[in-house]
Amino acid sequence: MLPPVRRLFRWSLALASGCALAAARADPPADAKQPVFNRFAAAPRSMQADPLLDITVMTDVTAAGRKLPKVSKEHPAYYLAHSEGFKELGEGTPSGETLAEADMARLLRRSLADGGYLDAAAAGRPPTLVVLFSWGLYSRDIDYGQGAAATPQDTKEMFERAELIGGDAFAQKLREMMRWKATVGASSKRREHTSNIADPMYRFRLEGRAHDLMIEMANSDLYYVIASAYDYAAYRRRQPVLLWRTRIAIDANGVSQPQVLPTMVLGAGGYFGRETRGDPAILTRHAVGSVQVGEIKVIGYGTAPEAPPDAPPPPPPPK
Repeated sequence: MLPPVRRLFRWSLALASGCALAAARADPPADAKQPVFNRFAAAPRSMQADPLLDITVMTDVTAAGRKLPKVSKEHPAYYLAHSEGFKELGEGTPSGETLAEADMARLLRRSLADGGYLDAAAAGRPPTLVVLFSWGLYSRDIDYGQGAAATPQDTKEMFERAELIGGDAFAQKLREMMRWKATVGASSKRREHTSNIADPMYRFRLEGRAHDLMIEMANSDLYYVIASAYDYAAYRRRQPVLLWRTRIAIDANGVSQPQVLPTMVLGAGGYFGRETRGDPAILTRHAVGSVQVGEIKVIGYGTAPEAPPDAPPPPPPPK
């Protein structure tokens, strides 16, 4: 039997934990002010029915893409889509679970339509774009980050995950920061006399929550979606001209692909083809789980001409 004081302490702790769990699951009114610690969740993400997700969306537009008219729902562009399938990258353990290709195609079609990109076949319009899309998991070596020293392959894969998060600019920035740390770390005497504020990675993290999140994600397993748009006419000539590429990524820890892929794809609607410039957009969304996406009908864009010709077998994108 515990002494009365200790029993009272344990009852109080249990009551406080229960209140914290209830508060974490309750949805505040729409007009309620957000508390300072509104991102607190007592339960691990893997145990939450609709965990809060931080999604990065990065769109790079090429010089050829910037010459095109701006796309919107009022001024749509028409595309043919081609799936490059599900891919598992990295040295980690494959997950083996994902959404079916048909489900991914429907999700992408709905999300692209939010920004004015419409399926040419469904609309009966001639396409001006070919959109290639793929999705998957990029996992780390299971020993990396658990006390084992990073190998050159670990570092290479970290930079590749950085590209999925923030494009080439973030990957290059991360290389520069890692190079600085390696140079300073070569001399323990210099490290002792170097404050954190001189560390470029430390300063980068301090610049905002987005930068801190990007560094954490580069050192984590990622789920990703990539959509790349090419000029249709050039593509038919087998001379692909990249117009824009959108990358969507999320920390894979504690969640499954079927659970989060709908939120990732649908949340990025409006970002496809829109240059993010600099840092990726950070979207905070609750996982919506499975989404039933019906066929999209296009109404009100004039008389439809003859159906467009089928796209040729896609050549490999240029490196």
